[in-house]
Amino acid sequence: MKKPCCHNTQVLWLLLLLIVTSCTGDEADTLTTDGEGRLALGSIQVEVNVNNSPLTKGTPGSYDAPQPEALTYSITNTGTSESKDYSYSELMASPALAVGNYTLTATYGTESMGTTPYLYYSTSFTIQSLQTTTLSSFSIPLACAIIRPSITDLLPHFQGDVQLTLTNESGTSITVNNLTDYFVPAGKAYTLSIKGTNQLGETKTLQGSISLASARTRYILNCTADVPVFAMPEQADYNAWSYHIDFTPLTASNISYTAGLSTDKILNNLIYEYSADGGSTWQTFTGTKLSNLTPSTTYTFRARFGAVYSSNQVTLTTEGAEPVPNGDFEDLVQTISVIDMKQGGSYTVLAPYQNTCSFTINEPVQWASINQKTCNLSASTQMSWFVVPSTYATNVSWSAYQDFGRTPRTPEIYSNLSAQHGSFAMVIRNVAWDHNGTAPAKSGSSAGNYYCKNIPSIANRSAGRLFLGSYAYNKSDIFDEGINFSSRPIKLQGYYKYQDYQNGECPTIKVVFLNESTVLFDNTITLSNTAADYTPFDISIELPQMCKVNRLQIMICSSNQENIVTTNYNNAKESVSRGAQLTIDNLTFTYD
Repeated sequence: MKKPCCHNTQVLWLLLLLIVTSCTGDEADTLTTDGEGRLALGSIQVEVNVNNSPLTKGTPGSYDAPQPEALTYSITNTGTSESKDYSYSELMASPALAVGNYTLTATYGTESMGTTPYLYYSTSFTIQSLQTTTLSSFSIPLACAIIRPSITDLLPHFQGDVQLTLTNESGTSITVNNLTDYFVPAGKAYTLSIKGTNQLGETKTLQGSISLASARTRYILNCTADVPVFAMPEQADYNAWSYHIDFTPLTASNISYTAGLSTDKILNNLIYEYSADGGSTWQTFTGTKLSNLTPSTTYTFRARFGAVYSSNQVTLTTEGAEPVPNGDFEDLVQTISVIDMKQGGSYTVLAPYQNTCSFTINEPVQWASINQKTCNLSASTQMSWFVVPSTYATNVSWSAYQDFGRTPRTPEIYSNLSAQHGSFAMVIRNVAWDHNGTAPAKSGSSAGNYYCKNIPSIANRSAGRLFLGSYAYNKSDIFDEGINFSSRPIKLQGYYKYQDYQNGECPTIKVVFLNESTVLFDNTITLSNTAADYTPFDISIELPQMCKVNRLQIMICSSNQENIVTTNYNNAKESVSRGAQLTIDNLTFTYD
């Protein structure tokens, strides 16, 4: 017999109950009590931005944004004022709440001055019975300001340790460190103070402040130093010599702001510094003469009052310590070459000298002589009876005249120095040159007897000259004395020896320094005529303090007499008429 169909009816009701139960769980999960709902949250982000940039240790700051798990969360029923704190995990687990209106807040740190940031976020929501209220994702921002002391430029004003404090408008202070972020409540005023002993031994407090600090803003706060303002005076280029600089210090006119101090106090406490490497390193100096410098070097100058530096720096470049150009006469150049020259007129030179006058003359580079005159072979008004150089190097060889020496001379050695100083010295001598222009009478004498006994009159005699520059001769002297020269020595030194011919005749040396056409120094000294061996000499040079040099002249002369005397001819071998002779070498400058 069949069972009744009531069994099928029970199964159907059970399935329906399961379906209803499943639908209610989707709305409020396990909520079964009428009057409760659930809060569901999206993601929570902590994005701490300062001046529109993230606050991280990679930027000028000291704090990374905290993770959401580090924040404190609180839910408050606005109707009953009941509040409960939640951890991050509890909050993200969708807590059940009674029906009502609520406020969710998230905080980190405290709203006070310190090294921990203060974060704050608040939002409102409503819970409905057996419903889930969902809050979308949100970010928790920085809710305070940041003050970062930056007093590095002020630290040199103080001798040692300083006290750095940050004070709010209520008078509360904390001790702070330089270049460190401090988080402070927004909307308030703050003062940064630095206190210590300054470089002059005085207790000083410097301050800087902001009137209203805004959230999510970093303030780089320095202190205002009420200090004097002064500038370095210009330094004239002529103050820079080769090895020293005449320094021009500050005066009251160079101080534009005294900061309540007397000008005397500022001037008396100034420290001057100089640098030889463009400002990388500095050295102090005192006085107005900076000595023991390096030629051709640029020096930078500044002044300091305590730790306050001049508003500018000035530079000076020392002059080069230029030597006397080719002052040892070792660098020579050939200036004259004469080969197979017959003496002029209607007479010929007797053997063995006929057609054998072959020689060259070497002179020092950058120097000149009057050899073009004394060896002139072409001037129409002259008859070159004698070919006589007035200046030559000591070891030049000659193929003819015995007077010049037929073999190279040995290098000159200073007897009083017992050392060899190069291979060359310069010989500068008085010479007679050229017949007077009239043909000498034979007087019944042979040419040989004439040359041996009937000496023609000498129309021209010259003292030898050696000088810096150039010389040309064309019936008249054309001197171009001097060379470009930009140093200012204090002394010219050298060595010389002298062979006098007539009593009272002496050699001379003339030294001239110029600036363009303005003569700055002009002095001629007369050397002694009793120097049989190398003898030292020096010439003191006194140049003006306020002018540069750009040209140098040196003229060396074998005689100080206007009308010189030379030898007579007494035989055919004595084919040169000569007089006093100066030998000179190793000219040097001394610098300061």
